[in-house]
Amino acid sequence: MSKIEDKYDKLAVKINSNGINGSGCIIQPTYSDYSYIFTAKHCLTEDGQVDNEKIEISGSNGIDAGSIKIQDIFLDDELDVAVIKIARLNNIETSLFIKPEKELSTYLYGYPKLLQGKSQILSCKISFDRDNYSDIELSQSQVTFEKNSPDTLRGFSGSGIFHEKSGKVSVVGILTRLKAPDGAYNNVCAYHISNFDNLIKSKGFPSLFEDYIDEIISDYSFSFTNYNLELEKHYLQRDIDEQTKKLFLSPKNIWISGVPGVGKTLLINRNLRIDKKDYISIDLTTSKLDDINEYFKIINNEIVYQKKIGNVSDLGNIYDKIASNLKQIVDHEELFLFVDEVPIRDTNIFSQFLSGFIKISEKYSNTSNRQNQIKWIISTRINPSEFVKNLNDCLVNGQKASKHFLFKPMDLWTSDELNSLIELLEKNLNFHFSSDTRKRIINMCNGIPNPIKRVIELILIDNCNIEEAIITAKTEYF
Repeated sequence: MSKIEDKYDKLAVKINSNGINGSGCIIQPTYSDYSYIFTAKHCLTEDGQVDNEKIEISGSNGIDAGSIKIQDIFLDDELDVAVIKIARLNNIETSLFIKPEKELSTYLYGYPKLLQGKSQILSCKISFDRDNYSDIELSQSQVTFEKNSPDTLRGFSGSGIFHEKSGKVSVVGILTRLKAPDGAYNNVCAYHISNFDNLIKSKGFPSLFEDYIDEIISDYSFSFTNYNLELEKHYLQRDIDEQTKKLFLSPKNIWISGVPGVGKTLLINRNLRIDKKDYISIDLTTSKLDDINEYFKIINNEIVYQKKIGNVSDLGNIYDKIASNLKQIVDHEELFLFVDEVPIRDTNIFSQFLSGFIKISEKYSNTSNRQNQIKWIISTRINPSEFVKNLNDCLVNGQKASKHFLFKPMDLWTSDELNSLIELLEKNLNFHFSSDTRKRIINMCNGIPNPIKRVIELILIDNCNIEEAIITAKTEYF
């Protein structure tokens, strides 16, 4: 089974309600301790009465009757719409939805009775969209020599109608009936998800589509820029975390670059802490100095202060002093020196900083019996790749730069990563952004995550509504 089919498989369930067979679609809210199964009302009852004890729900995704804990059942008074509220299924991703439009390519995934418990996927498209339901045209006729269309489609009622894009599966609607009783035209009808959402809201539960911040939790640890253990639950692990840990294992120093707000500081601090590395973190963000040596004096002072060095070196120049002070604290351990936001502006300034870091490493190495006991991690907003190419007859040439440093540019976040961060914060802080709000925030971010956190801060701290928070965050960052 392909990865995309596996996603369909996780969402589809088979329903038996006191002898009535049908299908259902699992819907996962972001902020609750429960999940839903959307289905057709006639899959549960013929007379409007439902006995929870006589409902069995299973699926080929490992779900069996014992793993589903039904909490409540909602039946629409007029439409063929039903919602089964169940204890939350933790292995299901938050549901995505897409508005039905004519000619939208879709898939129907359910449990036809003829296959005796096996699932089936059918390709289809929306042929016409109406007020509260869509006409779905199946790509292939379901008429066979032995069975007509109603027979081959029996059991599909309640199935999800899905749209697939970029490896993501979005729910479009729920199949409820054939367009014509005899199966003519090869069309079925699917109710819009909004009908199910209206039923949920009528029972006092939050909408799947509307913003929900009424009960947001006042936990401000998500906004910390310096890593601590409180922040870990709000931290979205990505591929770059594993890449960074591998960089730590290299004997070379590390130079990471990326635009402001992309998460360099948090990435490095977090992974140094998680890997239990001994490190010093030095922030040069607010330092605006003309003399490069003055920056290295700041670095030296931080080393002395953070490692509580009593016998401070007064040897030679600033590079000698730093090497000597480091010698006092790393005779028996590896020490990472994380210097954040080094202000390189051109090839000359880059060369001076690079030369300084290498000189300290070499001076330390010359006075120590052990190798590779200090490692620089340098963070800059500007990618120094072009500066490295321009190093010809400078103090440190390009070849020497590559010998001592690994240069790693940090890419902007993808839309999927930003969306996953929103989902994580929604779950932890008990709020929900609608699909439209998510899209607005993600588009505003331009590939950096900090505006997402800023929007939530403004809601929590300044009591802004969502619209005010988005406008303010956009003004501050862009």
